[in-house]
Amino acid sequence: MVDIKFSAQVSSARNKWLNLTSSETLEAGLNILREKYRSEKNDNRRLGNLAAQTWIIRRRLELLELDNVVTIGELLGDASEKKVKQPHDNKLGSQSQTASEDMPDAGIDDTINSKFQVINISEEVMINDMRFFAGSRVEVSLEDATRLIEAGKATPNEQ
Repeated sequence: MVDIKFSAQVSSARNKWLNLTSSETLEAGLNILREKYRSEKNDNRRLGNLAAQTWIIRRRLELLELDNVVTIGELLGDASEKKVKQPHDNKLGSQSQTASEDMPDAGIDDTINSKFQVINISEEVMINDMRFFAGSRVEVSLEDATRLIEAGKATPNEQ
């Protein structure tokens, strides 16, 4: 199976969504995530939600031949054991997995909002090797937001 790489924010949000539904069966967890997706306004959390839904669908396809009913938490436990066994994993992936497991499930909105800020890009800039054009609205770390606003290349987003 192809190893999909996400940005740190999307990967963290995906792991939090999966942890939020860890006590549910695959079917029930997928239904919960679909409902939450409809009401979610934050782009990174929406992408994380879609990534979590995709993860669940992939696991459902893998387990199609087996008639076992398993919870998401059981599969997450298997995934984290496989992560430890694979020596070629990059350090960032391992750190983001560990960090998300340590965070409480209920605080998904508070945790993400406290570390990031939505800004409006007023001049083309490069942020973490990604190019953003004038007129873009992005969610960046508080440090990046402060630096860009002070440089006059961005303004805080007034939602």
